[in-house]
Amino acid sequence: MRWSALAVEAWRNVRSGTALSAQLAAALAVLVGVLCAVVLADTAALVARAGQYREAGADVLIVRAEDGVDPVACDALAGTAGVESGAVRRANADLVAAVLPGSSVPTWQITGGVPALLGARVEGAGILESREVAATLGGATLATTGGPAPVAGVYDYPHDGRRTDLQFAVLSPTASTTPFDECWARTWPPTPDLESLLRTALLDAHADDIEVLQLNGSLGTGFAGQELFASRPTRWLPPLAGLAAAVVVLAAGRMRRLEFASARHSGVRLADLWLIVMLEGAAWAVPVVLAAAWGALLARAPDPATTAWTAASIAVPALLGGAAGATLAVLPSRESALFAHTRARR
Repeated sequence: MRWSALAVEAWRNVRSGTALSAQLAAALAVLVGVLCAVVLADTAALVARAGQYREAGADVLIVRAEDGVDPVACDALAGTAGVESGAVRRANADLVAAVLPGSSVPTWQITGGVPALLGARVEGAGILESREVAATLGGATLATTGGPAPVAGVYDYPHDGRRTDLQFAVLSPTASTTPFDECWARTWPPTPDLESLLRTALLDAHADDIEVLQLNGSLGTGFAGQELFASRPTRWLPPLAGLAAAVVVLAAGRMRRLEFASARHSGVRLADLWLIVMLEGAAWAVPVVLAAAWGALLARAPDPATTAWTAASIAVPALLGGAAGATLAVLPSRESALFAHTRARR
């Protein structure tokens, strides 16, 4: 048969309802839409866990050695792909606010990479205040007993398990090249090579007083994102979507076995019959793709790439499964079974 004749026959079957396209479209669209939403909700939960891990500073690794960190080498670690780094040390003298002359504000000296590690926005030159210091003393300029100190930014430092010494503190950027006490660094996704990279910033790599710790160790020593994603319960849903679609389309095809046998009796070749059924499948394939996109959008993915990947991970197996089910329904069709199917129908 010519392609035009095949297309016309497929269109007639769809329009008349013989192809059961509306029923298949409804069943498969619901199946795919629900599965997409479930998969994406699970994926979004993992992304949220990763975001929580990073926001808590758990991905920041610190190597500590009193007067044993080269600040220039520490800052230079940021030249490695994906690495953020900066050096930290306690200042020789704490700032004393003019409104609280009887007490001092713990003060730390930092290099240029530390504000980014703390998620602080820096505008211009000046010190950084923790949110608690800003709430207590406030102002764009901190009045101290030594004179006004411009405030370049404020950093959030919640009580979420991270070390507490920076919760009420002032950070003073410096370009000093004298030894620091700590080198901070992070990379995402986490890499086991980060610790060895940090050690290259030490002035004496064999010092006995070296410590390696996390800024926040309350969420575990690492975030195994790839392992969590690979072991998530919904990893079985894409193949399940393909299997379910194959069963649904096969069941619908078996309901048409008399029609298929009659077509073979009329001289339609098996290959042509298969092509007709494949062309009919476009009528339910389009709703399946739309339902996949709708389910992914409904679950509100964290980014467009995740939305597209989730929709494709369910829609493609469903389409392939549906095509496989239609093929299995057509393959047994033969002219000799016409009378048997006719008797069974009665």
